[in-house]
Amino acid sequence: MKRFIVIALLLASSTLVAQYNNGPFVTNPGAAAGCILPVPSGDGCALDTTSAALGGPALTTFGYTANATIRLADDFVVPAGQTWTLSDITVYGYQTLTGNSTVSTFTAGNYRIWCGQPGAGGVIVADFSAANQMTSTAWTGAFRSTLLLMPALCTAANQTRKIMAITMTGNAIVLSPGTYWLDFGAQGSTASTFFPPISILGTPGTGNALQQNGVAGAYLPITNGSLNAFTQGVPFQINYAVAGAPSPIWETNSAEASVDFNGAQANPCNLAGGAAISTTCVGNNVTATIASTHVGFGWELALSLLPAKALGAGGLAVTATQTLNVDVLGGDPTLTYLNGLTFPGFAFPLGAGSPVVLNFPAPALPTGSAITAQMIVLSPTNPDGFALSAAAQLSTTTGPGIIFPLAGPATDESAVFLNLNASPVCASLGMPYFGTTRSNMAIVSNGFVSFDQFVFADFSPTALENSWRQVVGAHHDLNPAAVGSGNITITNPGPGLISVNYNGVFRFGSVVATNAATYSILFDTVTGNISIDSLGGVLPTPAAMAMWIGISAGVTGSAPAPLGASTPLAINPTLGAAPVGGQFYQFTTGVPIATPACSTLLFTPDGLNGYLVSGS
Repeated sequence: MKRFIVIALLLASSTLVAQYNNGPFVTNPGAAAGCILPVPSGDGCALDTTSAALGGPALTTFGYTANATIRLADDFVVPAGQTWTLSDITVYGYQTLTGNSTVSTFTAGNYRIWCGQPGAGGVIVADFSAANQMTSTAWTGAFRSTLLLMPALCTAANQTRKIMAITMTGNAIVLSPGTYWLDFGAQGSTASTFFPPISILGTPGTGNALQQNGVAGAYLPITNGSLNAFTQGVPFQINYAVAGAPSPIWETNSAEASVDFNGAQANPCNLAGGAAISTTCVGNNVTATIASTHVGFGWELALSLLPAKALGAGGLAVTATQTLNVDVLGGDPTLTYLNGLTFPGFAFPLGAGSPVVLNFPAPALPTGSAITAQMIVLSPTNPDGFALSAAAQLSTTTGPGIIFPLAGPATDESAVFLNLNASPVCASLGMPYFGTTRSNMAIVSNGFVSFDQFVFADFSPTALENSWRQVVGAHHDLNPAAVGSGNITITNPGPGLISVNYNGVFRFGSVVATNAATYSILFDTVTGNISIDSLGGVLPTPAAMAMWIGISAGVTGSAPAPLGASTPLAINPTLGAAPVGGQFYQFTTGVPIATPACSTLLFTPDGLNGYLVSGS
């Protein structure tokens, strides 16, 4: 449940100063009066779940920890006809601390703002999560407690959860009309911090807030812990200046008029830069979708090779609420029309087959150009008499040689995902791997590349376990917290080639500089060859560490032929005959990767969905 409160002052500039309040957290004003001197009064905050009909006792420990990857999110709306410029944001939290001090123990806070729901199609439009944004913090005068304990708040045990306000700068963020989500985290001087949900006596469900656990964790609903699991809201305030919104600078798709390339949609919050932009590689299939609920009415599609234009930068406000983002006034020499702009009333009515779906290969376009399309359809329901779609824009690229090198994973036990069919790689045929063309690869900080849904919570180095996965590499361990740690890069040494480079990455279980290794995994997207290069710099490790080098197709794959006894590689097979799915070799104490003659392992497709393995 939301509480929208506007506290407004009319200024000389005709701008209003206002506050958005997402909901209360005090349920019992004055219930803790006199508990802590010299503070004369204190308020109680409780979750109303005491009734048996509501399923059980209150849950008092919602929250984030000092780990910044545990975050909270809740939504708010900028109404039509307004533009907000944010001045500050206040959230609330507590740490369970004994003693009578009312000094806040919070040390930092940060936030992001999403257009749309996090984890459900929303996009980040303002990101201030990388640095501390807190400007002040202080006790609110309220305590967190269960409803049953509220009459006894003045006991020492019930004074441990003092609710603190954490105020952060608004960074003068400008928001146009739309539904946004505030996504925030906070840190205190001790290990764990918590927050009070919105609390309203008699109202067990107070909102739709979410909590994220982990860097890539899902955003899950916050509930009150009862059997009925009523969802909760998060209290926060936003102070902002509000002015009347200008005419839309970008159109967005609607049921009346919609155009997109490959499903890309314009920003639903109408922010600057909100053209519906899709970028793909030359030769990839493009799906253009044209749709409207006004079947049988005349329509037209304006096409241009110039990028879409915002209002004020070449766009044209044709009514108070609709904007043309394609230049149709004669200043665009590339302008054309799908239906030839036939009059009267657009002689080509939209057929019953709406939506219209067109498929074509992405063409090579001149530098700085794009295919831009915007639809107009006659509308019997729109007061303007017509409806405009978003300006859909398609850009194409030939890929490698411009954006490379790319940064690989930079934190411990992490991964970077690379789409081989998209810019900047543009390997339109993907990467052949055990007889199947792969479109995506995960470059993992632990020395290998994965082609399957790798379980990134488990970075076990054992050869047996990794033989069950679609992985190739030599297990090491990026440890950026250690002095002398290396890095991981992704380069493009030639047409169709992708090289994943582990530069000075530590041996697993060691942060000694002399145990760091530099080697590469080279993928040839044309031939399907894979090689692990520069193994002369990889040192032997104790057998107990179970480090491995090799390739695997996972549990369903076929095994490459094992290396023969005469192969000049001083590495020992540890799994006997080649296991189903792959071939691994384990580094062992006292057995170095010998001579330059065996610095490379080459895996060559055998034509039977497997590989031949050789050393050089």
